[in-house]
Amino acid sequence: RIQLAARQEIIKAYGEGPVKVVIELDFDGTDSTSSRSDPVDVSSSSHISIALWPDTPHAAWTWLDQVGRHVWDGAGLEWDSSSTLLQFQPSQPDPVGKSRLEFTEHHPSDPKTNPDMHHGPWTVGLRESLSEDASGESNGRLEMFINLADNRETHKHETCIGKILDGFYALQRLLEATRMNEDGKAVTHVTVKSITAMHITNHELNQLY
Repeated sequence: RIQLAARQEIIKAYGEGPVKVVIELDFDGTDSTSSRSDPVDVSSSSHISIALWPDTPHAAWTWLDQVGRHVWDGAGLEWDSSSTLLQFQPSQPDPVGKSRLEFTEHHPSDPKTNPDMHHGPWTVGLRESLSEDASGESNGRLEMFINLADNRETHKHETCIGKILDGFYALQRLLEATRMNEDGKAVTHVTVKSITAMHITNHELNQLY
């Protein structure tokens, strides 16, 4: 019932068919594309597009609802060179508290009928995490992450909501903009400028399948 209600909300907001989420990154001068000899599309150098799978509607709508309310604008990123995850988390808790994933949804993986793996490389996961605010209170937040490697075993109990459709150059820029400090912790000044969602075009659908 929860999945059915979520699917109906997605259709109401975006229409029938697949949905994509576009993340616009704010590099804040951390690197420059002007020194490159080859031409670079400004959009492709700062945007990551994610195609959402239709079989995880509860998690997808929980995220899309927050995206529509701009909860993810200004979200922070965390990654280090030893990690196989690139993690995104809002800077503030959801003001209306809609961060709960009631259950884990699984994207079916069958090499013959569906080659997209549940938490395979370049797929996107969603999970709940706890963090403390300035007063020491624990707050539950959604955390989105990109699988940089095959994480089927280590994250099989978490929901995988889609895969990267476009924006691998922006992803490369993001990883290259990360530096290690003296404590061995990864530091990046790259943040999420905005996230938008929209219907996938037929051309993009052909790319996807």
